[in-house]
Amino acid sequence: MDDGHKITRRDMLGRSLLLGAVATVGTNLFLSACGGSAALDCSATAGLSAEDIATRTGNQYADASTDPAKKCSGCNFFTGAAAACGSCTVVKGTINPGGSCRLWVAKQA
Repeated sequence: MDDGHKITRRDMLGRSLLLGAVATVGTNLFLSACGGSAALDCSATAGLSAEDIATRTGNQYADASTDPAKKCSGCNFFTGAAAACGSCTVVKGTINPGGSCRLWVAKQA
């Protein structure tokens, strides 16, 4: 092998670190674009009337369900995808598919 094309350990380490950083950033961007982030926040109430906010609060809407069997994504009132904020026919505003409220009713098949 020609000495002009040799890769030193330092070069190899630098390239490995750079590749690892690019892979990490790329994966995070991909997950964010697909709504796959574990930190999905659907709690915004901007644009809702005081009555809608009171309904949301009164029905104990939470962005994270304490009961895995009763998540918004499995509720009859929820509309949307399982990986992004959706909506509800009863509780107004953005609804987390992993959220819950006291009005939960199982989806009908």
